Amino acid sequence: MPPSITGFRATITVASLVLGPLLMSIGDLFHPAESHDAAAQAAIILEDATPWYFAHLFLFVGMLVFVPGLLALPELVAKRNPTAGWICRILVIMGAAGFAGVFVGEMLLGRYVIDGADQAAETALISTVETTLLSGPAILAAVTFVGGVGLAAAILARAGGVQRWAGFALAFGLFLILVEIASADVMFSKIGNIMILAGCVALAWHIWRCNSNSGGRTGDASPSA
Repeated sequence: MPPSITGFRATITVASLVLGPLLMSIGDLFHPAESHDAAAQAAIILEDATPWYFAHLFLFVGMLVFVPGLLALPELVAKRNPTAGWICRILVIMGAAGFAGVFVGEMLLGRYVIDGADQAAETALISTVETTLLSGPAILAAVTFVGGVGLAAAILARAGGVQRWAGFALAFGLFLILVEIASADVMFSKIGNIMILAGCVALAWHIWRCNSNSGGRTGDASPSA
């Protein structure tokens, strides 16, 4: 049996599960439009450089704050399937690190325009970022993050109670974010991040309640949870 989420760990985990996704949702809510075309994307950033920069700053800080909460997901999964929990932990850590790098790169694009870059220079920078050498690791980060959190969502959805609804919310949120990546329509990620926030708030409540009611041991949810 893996260690329980107890004491100050439970407090940090609950705070992380709420604040991390909340900051990311706030950042995505004022995220400007996106385009797969480098010239069109450069024009968008040129028009909304400051919102673009701060949207990704919130996403970056939110991901950092989210780390303790993300590490709680594999622990909950491991209580039902230790092997799946171990795989989930590896994928989540890899994905979070990769996505943090992506957000920093996106912040750079906004800062580049704020500091005076013109549309031609911005287009050239975006085209460089989108080359296989740079976009490949970003795609890998997305795959590992979605794989890790998706695996956790699938296991939690089978647990019953609050964990089941949290798992469904996480899975649906991830699906919408994947749709956004494929379509460049940020409305999907805005809704997706809010769904992930809802799922994480449910998990935070579950962890806090179990930690309080069972002397610090976070067990599986009962069907009536």
